[in-house]
Amino acid sequence: MRPGHLIILYALLSFACGEDAGQLPTPEVVEPEGIIFDKDLITLDTSGKEYCNVVWNKTLQTGGSISHPAMAGKQNIILISSGQKLYALEEAGKTAWQWPDSDPDWVWPPGSGVPPPWELYSPALSRENAPVFGTNANYVISVDKNGHSRFAVKVEGSVSGAPAISKLDDKYRILVVTDEGAIYVIKDETQSVLWSVTGDERLQYPREATQPLVGPAALYDVESMLVLAYDRLLCFELATGDLRWEFIVDVNEDKEATSNAIMDMDGTVYFVAGEDRDGQEYARSYVFKVPPEGPDAGVDSWLLTNLPTRVVSLSQGQQSTLLAGTNNAGLFSFDLLSKSTKQFQGVEQNFETVAQPIQDANGLIYFGASRHWLHVVTQTLDYHWHAKLDLPDGDLGAILWPSSPILREDGLAIFHNGNRVNAVRCGETGPANLAWPRFGANNLNSGNVADPRL
Repeated sequence: MRPGHLIILYALLSFACGEDAGQLPTPEVVEPEGIIFDKDLITLDTSGKEYCNVVWNKTLQTGGSISHPAMAGKQNIILISSGQKLYALEEAGKTAWQWPDSDPDWVWPPGSGVPPPWELYSPALSRENAPVFGTNANYVISVDKNGHSRFAVKVEGSVSGAPAISKLDDKYRILVVTDEGAIYVIKDETQSVLWSVTGDERLQYPREATQPLVGPAALYDVESMLVLAYDRLLCFELATGDLRWEFIVDVNEDKEATSNAIMDMDGTVYFVAGEDRDGQEYARSYVFKVPPEGPDAGVDSWLLTNLPTRVVSLSQGQQSTLLAGTNNAGLFSFDLLSKSTKQFQGVEQNFETVAQPIQDANGLIYFGASRHWLHVVTQTLDYHWHAKLDLPDGDLGAILWPSSPILREDGLAIFHNGNRVNAVRCGETGPANLAWPRFGANNLNSGNVADPRL
């Protein structure tokens, strides 16, 4: 039995924590149309200089497990799935709408009138900025930009990872991988399934919370869908579902993928795999590089670290670096030229589960970490600023699950941790010009390098 089976048990335990977090008690003071501001969130460095400012913050009515926000284009509308609701936030955190409250005609399951016992996960924006998101109730759901329901497609298994979005010849396709290993390509215009991999054909060792990658036709000859499982990376032709190639992570079953996969502007795919597993940690972690032509064109791998850890997130950094978050060892920066690694471990204890960072054009790196941290570090991984989110008694079981921050063009960073949303300004510089600067490659969470960053 592959070690991935044991990881599934860990994922179930982690999901149970997310379920507890989803049942958030209603705050004594909820201001859905206002701003909740707390100067205590600001932490000073040893010189007393405030490097960053919390511009506004907000407490949502519901909280849940890890869910990455999206931003609807230049309109700066922030979409956040949290627990049982999807929130659309305007400037200064004002709530434009929250679904399903915004759609009184919505029923669950469709046509039943039964209230939904679900958890909603990371949204991706499809045509006309329509959010599409997965649930733990075996449905992929889409609403329009005004919070009215568009469709619900039943799938085999929970979808705790975000869908990816492909736009080819003005036809939108929604790409989905379930936690049980089923794969779907859904036509957005008709809400019908173009093709799927289901039943006994599902992935044998799927990774939970997996978002597929879109391989644009300009880089892959034909529009392609890439899926990372624990034991392999697969490339499908998007139009037909035909398997183009697959790369086995380790034929000796000694290594397995632990991070998400990202794509460079030339179509190269990167991910991190761990080796020699002991509990939830690995004795060594490696960066893998797979070209768009697949393993026949040659696959490279390099040692990232031999510290006992588990690398759980990956994004691209400036100057040929990769930024890797871990579950117990902070943040790593890996130089693809020198093959050297730097580490940032945080300023206090309980610094865990670093979500995908994002770097601005001046080099500052923004990321969230559980149990309750917001962090900003320099390009050399030196400390710049941090905030510790206070936790009232009984609030979220003392964990605020982190997500990949959104960085607006004006330099405002949006952090989502559990039921907390914080807007932080460290300057006026937008995201660095990178192919994959954060979760989902861009603020749309589309998983497509062909889409703009913002």
